[in-house]
Parts: sequence; structure tokens; C-alpha cells
Amino acid sequence: MRTFLLIGLGLLGYLSYAQCNYNMQNSQTVNLSTANCCSSANFYDSGGSSGNYNNNEDLVMTFLAASSQRLYADFVSFSLAAGDTLWVYDGNSTSAPLRWLFTGTALPPDISSEGNALT
Repeated sequence: MRTFLLIGLGLLGYLSYAQCNYNMQNSQTVNLSTANCCSSANFYDSGGSSGNYNNNEDLVMTFLAASSQRLYADFVSFSLAAGDTLWVYDGNSTSAPLRWLFTGTALPPDISSEGNALT
């Protein structure tokens, strides 16, 4: 089974016309306010838009908005292998509050940050 994760990320209150694509990478921080593209971004698993993620991955990636803005994620496609979990923290690290845990293949609800970061 091909496993695929696509999340549309956006900035609340920010207007732009371009779009960026990001593949999951460990210890990467993406500053969407300086990415020169992002009122909208596509976030894929490490396999990209057409591949699977690898076995035994344990990756952390953080998205930042400008300090006065919030992030929201609109899940367009979602499928995790049995036993896998996507953890989403409402802040700039895994020390931030854990707000969402997603498993399986059901499309998660839209989410939004309380502050300017999601990890």
C-alpha cells in the first residue's frame, strides 16, 4: 500500500499568491513568513508527492509564521501504515502542548495553532 500524507498549511491573516511544497525532514524549521511563497504550502511525508515514507522514521519538523499570525492545516489526503502516528504540537518544539494525534486513513479535521508555530 502506498502511504501518502498531504497537508495544506496556511497563514491566517496573510495574503500571498504563491505556493511551496515541503517534504518531511528531520530537525527542519520552515519559516513560512520568509519563505517567499507562503500563504499556502503543501506538506508531504518524506516520500514526497508520489512515494511512501520509509520504515522506522521518527522525524520532527516545525513550521513558523510571523509572530502575529497563526497557522492552520487543511488535510487533503492522509494515510498512515498500521501502528504509525502523526503527532502535532502547538508550538515550536515537541515540548509545546501536544494538541493532536492522528492515525490510520481517516482524513483528520482542519487544525489551527494558538500561536505562530506547529511542530
